[in-house]
Amino acid sequence: MILALVLAFVPQQDDLSKWIAQLQSESIVERDEAMRRLQSFGPAALERLEKAKEAARDPEVQARLDAILSNIRKSAELAKVFGPTRRVTLAARGRPLKEILGELKAPRISGIDSGKLDSEMRLDLQVRDATWWEALDRTVRAAKARYVIAWNDGDYAFELRPGPEPESPVLYIEQFRISIAETRRVDYRTPAGRVQAGIVAVEVRPQADLRTARGTQEDLVKIESVRDAKGADALIEPCLYSYDRSLVLGFFAHVWIRPDAALPLTVTGTTDIPFACETREIELELAGDRSRTEVGKALLSVTDFTASAKGTRLTLRAEAEDDPHLTDRFTFYDDPVLIDADGGRHPGSVSGGGGNPDSWRWEMEFPAGIKAPRKVVVRWIVDFHRVRIPFRLEGVRLP
Repeated sequence: MILALVLAFVPQQDDLSKWIAQLQSESIVERDEAMRRLQSFGPAALERLEKAKEAARDPEVQARLDAILSNIRKSAELAKVFGPTRRVTLAARGRPLKEILGELKAPRISGIDSGKLDSEMRLDLQVRDATWWEALDRTVRAAKARYVIAWNDGDYAFELRPGPEPESPVLYIEQFRISIAETRRVDYRTPAGRVQAGIVAVEVRPQADLRTARGTQEDLVKIESVRDAKGADALIEPCLYSYDRSLVLGFFAHVWIRPDAALPLTVTGTTDIPFACETREIELELAGDRSRTEVGKALLSVTDFTASAKGTRLTLRAEAEDDPHLTDRFTFYDDPVLIDADGGRHPGSVSGGGGNPDSWRWEMEFPAGIKAPRKVVVRWIVDFHRVRIPFRLEGVRLP
């Protein structure tokens, strides 16, 4: 029995050495594979990877090992907060595309449509214990396609389109997909003269069932540095800025690149995205003393309540000082509910809102014909977990 355990352990040690050595490869494909393999060893490999990092003389190899170590530790943290990552195993030899897409069903994904592709096309595909995002990407790549994402009545809908996406670096870190979403060159004239530059954009997508605080817009994706093939800073200093914006199931930021930067580029940065980790159901009367309540630092109140033949409208107002998440605390993932005099529940929707950092309002609509509406129920985010994932994307090229 002891001999069997030893024999089982030795190949793993040999594999670890093999993949560490492959981090020095000139091929980015081989380096990416080595990084994925080393990360898959998990916390058990931390000690050996730390020693390999200390022994490495090449700064690039040290940086890759440092990224692997960070990702392994981050994976353990994410598992504690969000639970196990959804993983997928696919064994397809000549199977129809529609069958494989059916196996990729997941919470908050209303469907993955083959679109204009032949749903009966046969694919050969082997995916083992991959994250949901990686399994989807590999399936779509095998079909020589790409996909678009749409918001579909509270869930996400995917549709395949003919023609693959350009090859670009992608990281799969537990529930998250971090990728180079766009690269392009720009050439335009200004009063000061002709301007040439490159643009590199990074996109971060969480697993669909994770509840992001979607109202937050600043510094969700921080691109901290871009180095060219010679190790020089590739950022244009006067234009050195990035901006964040929410995408459908993702977040996005970009930076400007020197036109003479030696390719390929290496992009490093960090995510800083808040996710709901504790919520509470709040019930408020539509009038009287119970139409307001305190939740943490916030005072919630119902204002502008009107009921007519066209429907019921009301405003939920939140007031708080020194709460950086005030605009995010109402969850858009759960529709507000109006309760009538008989206890009947009637879902509604948020039709608008606005305010300032200390006072925010959400305008809500409910259908007509509700008998004597008495209360409104909303889901309020009590606590957040900020997901900070360091990323390093190598081999980035401008067209």
